[in-house]
Amino acid sequence: MKKAVSFSQPPTVKICGIRVQETLDALQTLPDPPEYIGFVFAASRREITPDVFSTLRFGTLKSRKVGVFVNPTLAFIDHVLDHGALDMIQLSGDASETWVKTVRERYGLPVIKTYRPEGRIPDRGLEADVILLDTSLPGQYGGTGKTFDWSHIERWRPMTLKWGKPLWVAGGIHAENVSTLLQAYVVDGIDVSSGVETHGQKDMSKIKALLEAVRKPLG
Repeated sequence: MKKAVSFSQPPTVKICGIRVQETLDALQTLPDPPEYIGFVFAASRREITPDVFSTLRFGTLKSRKVGVFVNPTLAFIDHVLDHGALDMIQLSGDASETWVKTVRERYGLPVIKTYRPEGRIPDRGLEADVILLDTSLPGQYGGTGKTFDWSHIERWRPMTLKWGKPLWVAGGIHAENVSTLLQAYVVDGIDVSSGVETHGQKDMSKIKALLEAVRKPLG
């Protein structure tokens, strides 16, 4: 039985774009690591191949593993899962609700679906377990390092509550601006990649600062 994704306050944190063992080893030293870590199986400077994924050692790390895909075939998802277990699947790109349902039923895993914040809000048929709003730029599906107009969260939040779907936010979030986001809007998850990097590499000091900023009581 798949593990449900719940609403959470303070929001859960997903650190995306993990590529090397060094980052995993450092995360294991944290007393309270991020709830989710993401692995990008798509063309990106943060891409990880299934072969490299299969070599990673997770030890005692309790973070749930999310595979991030952009317009994948089922055969490719099969290939990735043949190389290592995932706890969730994230579908970015142009996935239809029918496709999301197919993936959920085939693998029995919770699915995160990425939506353009400024786009039309679907009025029915949402199949994903988590709704993720991420910055949309021409030719890019996430990982832009740029924020979107957060006022769009107000459009999506009532409907995600109606559907009973956790609402996550990505795009240009880091330790210096996340408190502003959380003081203005109620979201259930924060998804960060470039905001915890230095020169394109995951920076543990920035990860720690982000976790502290998200989890401290709002004043």
